[in-house]
Amino acid sequence: MLRKFNIGPRLLMLITVQAVILVLVGAIAIYGLNAAAQSTQLLNENVTEGTRLDYVSNTLHDELLGTVYGLESGALTWGQAKERLQFARARFDADWSAFASGASGDDAEFIRDVMQPGLEGVRQAFSEMDKLVIAENRSHLELFVVNDFQGLVDPLLQALSASAAQREFA
Repeated sequence: MLRKFNIGPRLLMLITVQAVILVLVGAIAIYGLNAAAQSTQLLNENVTEGTRLDYVSNTLHDELLGTVYGLESGALTWGQAKERLQFARARFDADWSAFASGASGDDAEFIRDVMQPGLEGVRQAFSEMDKLVIAENRSHLELFVVNDFQGLVDPLLQALSASAAQREFA
C-alpha cells in the first residue's frame, strides 16, 4: 500500500505516527507523575501525622508515666515530681495541640469520637497528680496509682496505639 506513495507522503506519515506515539507517551508520563506526586503528598501527610502521634505517645510514656512511677518507687522527690509534672503537662498540651490542629476530615472525627474521652482521662490524671504532689501523701499516691491511674491513661494510650497501627497499613 505504501508503494503507491512517493517518498514525501511516506515520510510525512512516518513522522505523524511517531509524533502521535510521542504525544501518547508524554500524556501517560504526565499522568504517572501526577499520580506519584499525589501519592507522595499523602505519604508525607501520613508520616507527619504519625510523627505527631508518636510525640504525644512518647510524652505520655516518658514524662507522665515516668514521673508517676518514679515518684511511687521513691526515685523522685516530691519537688522533682512537681517540676516534671509541670513540664510534662506543658509538653503534652503542646504535642496534643500540634497533633489535633494538623488533623483532617476523618482524623478529626476519630479524635473527637475515640481520643477525646481518653484525653479527658489524661487531663484528669494530670490534675490528680498535681493535687497529690502538693499534698505529698505517699499512701494516697499509691492508692491512686494502683486503683485509678491506668484507667485514666490507658484509653488514650490504646487509641494512640490503634491509630499508629492503622497508619502503618494505610
